[in-house]
Amino acid sequence: MVKFGKNRVDDLTKEHSYLFRDLEVLVNAFRSGNRHYKYSGLMKLLEENFVSYVGTSNIPDIDSRPYHSLEQLGEFLYKVEFISAKLQSSDQPNESFRYQDDPSLFKTIENRRDEVNWLVHPSYRFFLRIR
Repeated sequence: MVKFGKNRVDDLTKEHSYLFRDLEVLVNAFRSGNRHYKYSGLMKLLEENFVSYVGTSNIPDIDSRPYHSLEQLGEFLYKVEFISAKLQSSDQPNESFRYQDDPSLFKTIENRRDEVNWLVHPSYRFFLRIR
């Protein structure tokens, strides 16, 4: 399981590092963390485990745009499918949403009100020791 998860992280960084060269460092910010987050918890994790570690002025462009906010990092993780969304209002208990399903979901008021659960993709959890 560890090797599979490591391979998935390697694949993710190879596939998307041209969009954000610190993707591996960003993914590692989730080590030993939780499997799901609300918006506020995700922003806190990104601030404490990535931005304060790297330094705001050292964060490279994200998808060809200069870094400007924690929300930009979260939306990028959603776009590359490191995280997916589970809506509290969903009638389907196992229904999750990917970026392709709803690209604007991360920037919604619903999300900012902590009404969306953000789930770390299962294939990364074991390797990153996510609870």
